[in-house]
Amino acid sequence: MGILQDEELLEGIDSLLLSSYISVDTIQSRLHHLGLTPSGDIPTIIYGWGLFTYFYNQQSINYDLTIEENLKMSYQRLLNNPIINNYLASKVTQTIDNAAGVQ
Repeated sequence: MGILQDEELLEGIDSLLLSSYISVDTIQSRLHHLGLTPSGDIPTIIYGWGLFTYFYNQQSINYDLTIEENLKMSYQRLLNNPIINNYLASKVTQTIDNAAGVQ
């Protein structure tokens, strides 16, 4: 059984994402106001989590989705974000280069 098949886990994830929206919105608004983009692993992960939370909450308001559908749609939208997409591509490239012994 996976995470997306357990109703209790889904309810907990839903509650976490919905309850953190105000804090995430404050952080994302401040980043945008300052014109900052994430650089490095931890800032990019925080940025991605914020976007995922934002997408999840917006979809909860605007669409009649199950929790699982909302998680999948939020994930899909997150991967389409250029900052996240470039970050993931750079990590894949770095992993391949390291495996090939490229410095």
